[in-house]
Amino acid sequence: MIIPLDSEIIGNLTKTELEITNFINSHENTLHTMSIVDIAFETYSSPSTVSRAIRKCGLNGFNELRYRSGNKVKSEEIQSMNELFNKTLIEAQAVHERISLTDILTVIQCLKEARQISVFARGLTTYVAQELSLKLQLLDYNVFFTDDPNIMQVKASKLKERDVLFILSLNGQTPELISSAVTANQKGKLRDFLLL
Repeated sequence: MIIPLDSEIIGNLTKTELEITNFINSHENTLHTMSIVDIAFETYSSPSTVSRAIRKCGLNGFNELRYRSGNKVKSEEIQSMNELFNKTLIEAQAVHERISLTDILTVIQCLKEARQISVFARGLTTYVAQELSLKLQLLDYNVFFTDDPNIMQVKASKLKERDVLFILSLNGQTPELISSAVTANQKGKLRDFLLL
């Protein structure tokens, strides 16, 4: 309840003022978007009656009421953001623990020797793959990116010996990506598998 009610406060309120405070308490989640006129309209009263009811409940006025409701919403948003940051941190730590220094050095060596780097992705991972492709291009690598399954199959079947293939997947179960990896492996073009 944004306006705490006790028997003394209830005794000082008229029937209309009590309805206004009940309305405010039942709409505290959306109160920060409402004006005093909106509350008056919804409770079939006037803005002056709403203001009087708020003051009788011990608040300095409608601005203090909105401040209280706004702070509650911000507090809930901050709590949600903290939960999101904690989950992200836990996921990042888990990924960090799975990566070994030897794997990183192997990837770096493969990139140094690469004739061409292909990057395949589908769905949400496409954004990460596009960013990876852009960063590699900025480092003067010859990079080919696609999220089209048909092009993936053709490209996977035509990989040369010094080509590098990155396949990015959130769950590792995307059928088109698995099929491309199998095609590249059957052609004998995959020297190493590195699963992160």
